[in-house]
Amino acid sequence: TQAALGALGILTSGLPGQVSRVTIRGVRVSILAFHSSPHFNSTLDLESARKLVRSERESADFIVVYFHGGAEGRTATRVPRRLEFFQNENRGDVAKFAHAVVDAGADVVVGSGPHVLREVESYRGVPVAYSLGDFIFPIPRAKNGFEPEGLVLSVEFNPASRKVTTEFRGIRRDSTGWPSEDRTHRAQALLAARSAQRRRDAPR
Repeated sequence: TQAALGALGILTSGLPGQVSRVTIRGVRVSILAFHSSPHFNSTLDLESARKLVRSERESADFIVVYFHGGAEGRTATRVPRRLEFFQNENRGDVAKFAHAVVDAGADVVVGSGPHVLREVESYRGVPVAYSLGDFIFPIPRAKNGFEPEGLVLSVEFNPASRKVTTEFRGIRRDSTGWPSEDRTHRAQALLAARSAQRRRDAPR
């Protein structure tokens, strides 16, 4: 898989200790991917995750952390702030993981895995998107399994001010699992509602 992607010029990350590095307009970007499986950089090993991010912080201007974790399906639209399981597999505490890598120096955190849209929060000024839903998923699933809505996240970074700006654009998958632009903005509305619900539920 890595050889096929590399032949197309696509960077990969995820294997233990593996980091993708690229320079964009003079900005050194490091991309670190994690999964709950022990075969990859693990979301369950917070100390190792922190060490990997801290190590990159010494040379990178901007650090992107991606993770695959959390429960799945329409009953998993909320981030419960505790360990999550799917079919007896420990999918980690994604909020604790996200906060740990931000504390270690990540500049943006993006998650996937639940196949539905989850909240976005700003933790210590760093954007954390817990699940953008699916972009392409041509595997038939039950109607109540996944959501057809998804989001495309654009991130703009100002190296002088270190300001990070995000923009979300909605997509909707058709019956074959392929996306097109969602002009109804339903995905953005779902994201706003779920993020607002988290803020209302947060302890004061």
